[in-house]
Amino acid sequence: MQTMTAIDVFFYAFSIGFVILVIVISFTSYHIIKTLQGIKVVIEDVRDTTRDVRTVKNTVKLGVFQIASMALRLFMKKGGEKYAH
Repeated sequence: MQTMTAIDVFFYAFSIGFVILVIVISFTSYHIIKTLQGIKVVIEDVRDTTRDVRTVKNTVKLGVFQIASMALRLFMKKGGEKYAH
């Protein structure tokens, strides 16, 4: 049976350290991926909410303009002659 030399111990220690490093990097990468997937879902929800708010804003703006237009038309038909002089 052969005895282990200092270089053999170094190589075994180096190999074990490398395996541990690969495990830590894999574990960290997995959790970073999961976190980024969660952030992606949140960003998509914000994007959808922004689109919905923009749609509601444009609808309200259009409604206000239509009401103002109708009020102006009624004013011009009925009461515009009173204030024209």
